[in-house]
Amino acid sequence: MTIQVRDAEPDVAVVALVGRLTLGEACQLLLQRVDGLLRANKARLVLEMGGLEFMDSAGLGTVVACYGKAKKAGGNLVLSSPQKKVADTFRITHMDSVVKAFPTVEAAAASFQNPPPPGPSTV
Repeated sequence: MTIQVRDAEPDVAVVALVGRLTLGEACQLLLQRVDGLLRANKARLVLEMGGLEFMDSAGLGTVVACYGKAKKAGGNLVLSSPQKKVADTFRITHMDSVVKAFPTVEAAAASFQNPPPPGPSTV
């Protein structure tokens, strides 16, 4: 898996995931990147998942752990453009009610300014 980080807005970091988020190195890499962003006071995170082909249960757990770390740091973590298989994983496990998903990076970044009402994911 590869990870690219860029700024969407001055206080929003986009973490683009490409490949497979599975047990082992990929999960560790994502945790390290998120920890580094949080240490740099970047606590508003968008995980761009359009390039993520597959995610196993360890990957799901890693995303939820990253969400918890962002919340603990006073920020938030949302998803953008997950492929159907990945979005289904969040829906089936009911994690879509915890970690919100948006159809685009722009919509995800805008959600920090206009939080959505409680309820199911918008994807």
